[in-house]
Amino acid sequence: MPIIKWLRSEEGYVDSKCGRFEIVPLWCGTTRPQYFDCYYTDPFDLSRKKVTSLTDTQRDCKAEVESFCKRHGLKK
Repeated sequence: MPIIKWLRSEEGYVDSKCGRFEIVPLWCGTTRPQYFDCYYTDPFDLSRKKVTSLTDTQRDCKAEVESFCKRHGLKK
């Protein structure tokens, strides 16, 4: 069972339902995203941290977010 639930993708951009995570596509001059980055926004100090860098798919980003949550003890 995944810890983080996601909204629907809109042109490669995806936000988590909790609002703490976002997946951003990197276009690299093509018509489809080449890579994806994922960011975490800390709800206490509103700092933005990069969770993943240059992953191939949104699925890989989501898996990295799950492991990030487990490492840092984050829950829903």
